[in-house]
Amino acid sequence: MNRLQGENLLVSLGGVSVLKGVDFNLKAGEMLGLIGPNGAGKTTLLRVLAGLLKPASGSLFWGRSDYLQLSPAERAKRVAYLAQSGTAHWPMSVERLVSLGRLPHLSDWQRPGEADEEIIQQVMAETDLSDFRTRQFDTLSGGERSRVLLARALVAEPELLLADEPVAALDLAHQIEVMSLLQCYCQRGGSLVVVLHDLRLAAHYCDRLMLLVAGETLADGTPESVLTGDNMARAFGVRLSSAATSIAETLKLPWERSR
Repeated sequence: MNRLQGENLLVSLGGVSVLKGVDFNLKAGEMLGLIGPNGAGKTTLLRVLAGLLKPASGSLFWGRSDYLQLSPAERAKRVAYLAQSGTAHWPMSVERLVSLGRLPHLSDWQRPGEADEEIIQQVMAETDLSDFRTRQFDTLSGGERSRVLLARALVAEPELLLADEPVAALDLAHQIEVMSLLQCYCQRGGSLVVVLHDLRLAAHYCDRLMLLVAGETLADGTPESVLTGDNMARAFGVRLSSAATSIAETLKLPWERSR
């Protein structure tokens, strides 16, 4: 059974149709990459899945439950959303900000317990943030902030993680590090929907790609089936210089984590 299943999702913003009858499905442990040109509807679809936008029509189910009817508290226990340009609105240490990811699992005024602290420290180590514990979030670089916000999402231990360009501000080493962490998250049973503009990362890490163009699904399937010359021409207006090699294989990264 699909963890999340959507049919005929329609979203209009300012009288303009942004999603035009999109179908969607996601299995447990699957990494789905949303790709496409600017304005294709990728972030809009992510916001619908996060419960931040309600579709004008269509259905969305979590298993057999109506996902659109879940309370914000129930959704927060299952889903974490990593926005494209997240921030903190008041001065806060890195460790404190990361620990906020545990809030959906705590009752009112309850402080994180020993088990929560173990999760927080483990995730901070995995995201290379252990030496940043006492640093103030607003003093960090853009790439460092991105890793902190990813850590906050991961400590929530969500069943579904929604990430909008999570590696956009990162150098090559940390791009690979973050994508590898997301891959490990899926291998542990988590489901991930990630917006990516870097087709190399999409081809290398994603189990499945969904190519959106002008609010509609142009292609949905394995990287090999989606990243074809015809699809790239229709979506991005680019032409292959050579069709001798599989696009997906050509795009895959020649590097991997060194530690």
